[in-house]
Amino acid sequence: MNVLVTGGCGYIGSKLVPYLINKGHNLTVYDKMDFGNNLKPNKKLKVVNFDLLNSSIEDFKGYDVVIHLAALSNDPLANFKPNHNFVQNLGVTSLVSFLCKKAGVKKFIQAGSCSVYGKNLNNCSDETIKPHSDFPYGISKLQAEKCLKMLICDTFKVTVLRQATVFGWSPRMRTDLVVNTMTKTAVVDKKIIVNDSSASRPLIHIDDLCKVYSRVIESNTPFIMNVSSENYKVLEIANEVKNKIVEYIPEVDITVKSINEPRSYFVDNTLMKKTIGEWDFKTIGNSVDELLAHVPVTDKEAWMTPDYVNLEMYKRNYLKESV
Repeated sequence: MNVLVTGGCGYIGSKLVPYLINKGHNLTVYDKMDFGNNLKPNKKLKVVNFDLLNSSIEDFKGYDVVIHLAALSNDPLANFKPNHNFVQNLGVTSLVSFLCKKAGVKKFIQAGSCSVYGKNLNNCSDETIKPHSDFPYGISKLQAEKCLKMLICDTFKVTVLRQATVFGWSPRMRTDLVVNTMTKTAVVDKKIIVNDSSASRPLIHIDDLCKVYSRVIESNTPFIMNVSSENYKVLEIANEVKNKIVEYIPEVDITVKSINEPRSYFVDNTLMKKTIGEWDFKTIGNSVDELLAHVPVTDKEAWMTPDYVNLEMYKRNYLKESV
């Protein structure tokens, strides 16, 4: 198929785009390059430096599937510039999906977020419950879903993947995701920090997420689908990271603080498994080995680079544009 990935140079896209090329698809990427471009040249890949706010119908003609990854992708970014958050996560998503429908795109896949569930301490949230968020990132993602629902018709299929917190290595590396962050602080400070031991989080390894996208392209999928491998208490994540990383750094400790987390939820992934099948998901231990194979424990400077933190890179770009 001819597949367009918006934001395809980011953390997820840098793994997903090569994966889909290997599956035989022809790929185009639209990206502003705010976080650089780590995609290797390929005869089946076209990369365009492009601001989606300047989109027209013509930009989306000829594509069978559009995967919309472009977004401000976490709470620190959304809190730093809420106006940018709502423009990118709601406004741009609304514009791009509307133009895709007009251009004849058959399927639109939205990178949603389990953040829409906010703080749900009592249930394992499935797709039937009414989600609620009261912070910018979650609100923008939830509002985008409402817009996308209005566009669905027989000739324009939409699937929103409510993604769990992603972890693992990517060519566009990030150390501001919980498993990756804990691995970083273990390497740099010999310490794993847990802000709120009662907080819960579903996770999915980036390689498993790529497999999900690939199967969704080729399947009839529902409008909303939770995407996760397993649910954890944040303290459990810390223990999993520690149990593996002590093989590299024996003296690592866990420090528990009393900082209230605005997000805490478990999610049900039954619908995902019924829709696209099951496989052996990658574990936290697998990820720690993988991360340290690409960024060794001896290279603390690399682990500390602000280039691995979305907020730091965005601040740098924003300040540069403001001068």
